[in-house]
Amino acid sequence: MQPTTPWVAALLAAVTVTACTDSGETDTSGSADTDAGDSSDSGDSGDSGDSGDGDGSSLVCMNPNVVLDGDGLIHMTAAAANNYSFNSSLTLDTVVVAANSSVDFDWSGVTRDFVGQTVDPLTDIQMVVLVLWALPKSELEQRLNDDALTSSNLEATVQFYTDGTTTSANLVEFTSFGAAVEVDILLSYMDPAVYPPSDYSYTVLVAAGTTPGEDTLMLASFELEEGEVNTLVTIDAESTGLTYEVDLDGLEPVLVPAAEPSLVADWGSLGANAMGGEFVATQITEVLLAHYSLDLPELEAQFLLLETIADELWRGEVPAGTELDLSTLTSEAGNPFTGIDDSGTWVLALVCGGCANPAPWYLSVLETCIE
Repeated sequence: MQPTTPWVAALLAAVTVTACTDSGETDTSGSADTDAGDSSDSGDSGDSGDSGDGDGSSLVCMNPNVVLDGDGLIHMTAAAANNYSFNSSLTLDTVVVAANSSVDFDWSGVTRDFVGQTVDPLTDIQMVVLVLWALPKSELEQRLNDDALTSSNLEATVQFYTDGTTTSANLVEFTSFGAAVEVDILLSYMDPAVYPPSDYSYTVLVAAGTTPGEDTLMLASFELEEGEVNTLVTIDAESTGLTYEVDLDGLEPVLVPAAEPSLVADWGSLGANAMGGEFVATQITEVLLAHYSLDLPELEAQFLLLETIADELWRGEVPAGTELDLSTLTSEAGNPFTGIDDSGTWVLALVCGGCANPAPWYLSVLETCIE
């Protein structure tokens, strides 16, 4: 392996970008059981929208956080009361292998991904990545859950490109982004005297693509031990465990006029994200808006599949700033967003694309009102 840092941010996103669980599996710890309305005096931030202010703005749908400005655009100021809550816990299976050995890796058992969707381990998996972390496994898991990994935590990495023709490889077949690595160098990273488990840990990721940090399907861990004879690391559909707790029912929906696409989402004043961490407004990279025929309990049960189960999904990148006009969002077919109606469930989500946790930092429900 060769030390590398340029794509650390992408790798950290990959570690949990599709880290999901079967429908209905929940974390019963209750650590995320916070009301969506906590710290949410949402009316305070909307005082400037009262009729008669000098800027010509006026309230929309009698909501202090939804204001019609002088240019005819409806500004929706994201508030804590409108946000959902989310908590997750990630665990990794660990395989013990012989120290200082040329280990084999087998991913033929990865027949489903994190979200439970079917995977063909031969044709769907295009890249396998080995990572040596400068963290013990327990701290690695904790930092993954806390979204707190940094470039200093990554010691080294190598990759194997499957070309869709194999489901196993030996350590000596791994490369440094396609460049051959000497066997002695590879084996030097397999010495627990140099990289003791008390300070270091190893993970293997299988991915559907060949771009580091994208399309990760499964994640596993392995540990070196003197005297162990096993030299095989098996990755399967159970290698990663993730439990989660999500609350959509506790949020206050945002009321907006029907069939009105000129809605501007503004998240510049949020203090905390749905996971309880700091909401750094400039880290939002994408805005999603989706329509479902499902109700909130059904969406909670399939929460980490929200993008795939939507009846229609519109999205747009955030080029800069802390707001975006929703009329600029488009669907995969290229259709523009034309406003909401009173059918089904409408969801607005703000995504931090560079974060390890795949859950949106902000997610709320839009409902129609009568002006």
